Amino acid sequence: MNTTPFQRQRAYGLIAIIILIASTLFLLWVITVPAIRATSENRPLPADWTWGTILLFDFGSLIVCGYLCAGPITQLLTNFDDQGIEQPSFPHTKFLRWQDIQTVRNLTTSNIEVIGIKTKICINPNIYKNPRGLIQEIRLRIPESSFPDSNAIAKEILRHKRENASRAALGTILFGIFILLIGNNSVAAIMGVLMMAYGVYKIQRWVKLGRHS
Repeated sequence: MNTTPFQRQRAYGLIAIIILIASTLFLLWVITVPAIRATSENRPLPADWTWGTILLFDFGSLIVCGYLCAGPITQLLTNFDDQGIEQPSFPHTKFLRWQDIQTVRNLTTSNIEVIGIKTKICINPNIYKNPRGLIQEIRLRIPESSFPDSNAIAKEILRHKRENASRAALGTILFGIFILLIGNNSVAAIMGVLMMAYGVYKIQRWVKLGRHS
């Protein structure tokens, strides 16, 4: 069977959505159901929880689940035709004609941005069966000047490497400090120091990449 450039791996997207929803419902069940049982039996809430923190946890979990599910749902409902790209959004559906596309960004990431005068549509190539074919088809349909050349793509790759290095450095250093603060034994101290050392290494890599940009 031939694969069209816009054909998606719908089964994988649906599985991801189902896993996210199931995981969220499991978390709600683990926290909320024991609390309901304890209240109905006039027992104290487990683990010193309060109904305020439980409801806050439930609400936050639902918000996070909705946010994570919005990505694959949006990608599955994005429509391509001869006129342009249509993508669901809030409060209105976005539509961008091929000839109105001014630039394409982040071609080397999982969040390609197709940008017009007032409209930006994000496309995750990983959800498509043929990501390279998808990018090539977009390139054929838009104005030639809108697609980045090889030099611009190389700079984009370097920029994303720097961004990843900076995020990794910050995350590992903060996590190392957190372990040092809450740990009360030599193992925690060693882990904290190792994490901070790895963060310093990532900072050095970030600086090195900056010299080549």
